[in-house]
Amino acid sequence: MLYHYAYSEKDELIDINDVDKATHRGRRFRCPGCDGTMVARIGEHNEPHFAHLRLEGDIACNSETYLHKLAKKRLVQSWNDGSGNFKFNREIIQYCSEVNQCEFRNRYVDKSIDLLPNCSVTTSQREDLRNYYDTVNEEAPVKGKVADILLSSSHSNIPPLALEVHVKNPVSRDKISTGLRMIEFDIEDEMDIETIIKKGFDGFDRRRGQPRVRFWNFKPYIIGREHLEEQTSLGLGYYRFKFYKSGAGRCEFYDNYIISCATPLPEFGGTDKGSLIEMNIYWTGYGNTLLLGLVKCLEIGCSINNCHLCQYAVDDNPNEPGLFCKAYKKYGTPRNPNQKYANTCSKYWLNRDLIASIKKQLSITRIDIIKDGR
Repeated sequence: MLYHYAYSEKDELIDINDVDKATHRGRRFRCPGCDGTMVARIGEHNEPHFAHLRLEGDIACNSETYLHKLAKKRLVQSWNDGSGNFKFNREIIQYCSEVNQCEFRNRYVDKSIDLLPNCSVTTSQREDLRNYYDTVNEEAPVKGKVADILLSSSHSNIPPLALEVHVKNPVSRDKISTGLRMIEFDIEDEMDIETIIKKGFDGFDRRRGQPRVRFWNFKPYIIGREHLEEQTSLGLGYYRFKFYKSGAGRCEFYDNYIISCATPLPEFGGTDKGSLIEMNIYWTGYGNTLLLGLVKCLEIGCSINNCHLCQYAVDDNPNEPGLFCKAYKKYGTPRNPNQKYANTCSKYWLNRDLIASIKKQLSITRIDIIKDGR
């Protein structure tokens, strides 16, 4: 990589294009990266650049150090002389002010989904750092760390902001965890530095599909739900479980019942007059929703005799239709008993292992008890 910047005899950072072609011979410059002596190479055939003076022996300079130090110097220089563009477009995510307390979301929405559509509004906001900050310092201490470039304000209500140069080593998680607001930008060559100075941080293109600029610890704006253009709605699928005094249980599936955060939580229709308990079971990954309902009834204190919960019962035997009793040969019980047979069966015994496994599933399953007629 050719070096186009160096320090002059007056300790000023200069561009090779600003060096007088007629008088450059004999002048000595310093490298921004290693502080070694440099000379200006301005010829007829090659691109003008600064080069290290080889008479000093081995040069321990590398492009990474050079770019990192140059970026800091050039940005501070352009801030102080007013030539730099410190504007950027920042993505603003405006969350519904009720998103964390929303009964609709907490009760019905899968928590693996961060937010439903319309729980937030994403916009872009143009910012100019000069409108907020009036002091710039290079390698400044802040929050127990050292910022590459620290912007601070004479107004106490405006927290400091760090500009972080990423050539090879990104901002550390430890630094991010301080809560310091930071703008981190990728630098691969001198052109990247000049692009920022001329066009601002949003003038960066995207390479390798990744953003060239990252914003750390910028808090999202919070807006009231009434300001969102649309309310969040959801087509709700659920199972209605019904438990009867006889000990029998039954499940029915209801698809695409529309509810939203703007409407009261629904009643889900009427209930069966003959049922003792009814409940809605949502988004379960467990294959047998009937068992979930029966074990939930056990959890809330119901006394249940049901063949589905017996240690001899098999619900998923592919060779037997419906419920299958493993003890029918040994004890003469029905091969395919009705679930209510447990009320009169002398061999009925709860399957504790099965119940324990279903209780684990219940802990992550959303259930609303609609009717309790005990």
